[in-house]
Amino acid sequence: MDIQLKRGLLDVCVLATIKNEDSYGYQIIKDIKPYVDISESTLYPILRRVEEFQQEWQELQAIYRFITKEEPEHKSN
Repeated sequence: MDIQLKRGLLDVCVLATIKNEDSYGYQIIKDIKPYVDISESTLYPILRRVEEFQQEWQELQAIYRFITKEEPEHKSN
């Protein structure tokens, strides 16, 4: 199997495992083990990448800007 494909597959498996509930390393490995062989030395770099992506995404959201239509000011005499 192509290394990049395997890496992407493992990332998706980890994300799917923690999608609905919080977990920790040992439990994630235990949950994935019936489907994919994964070790701690493989899991923790995946979790770091996910955390980094999450931080980057939050930063992007924090600087998101948009333009709104300006309403003309109403002058009353």
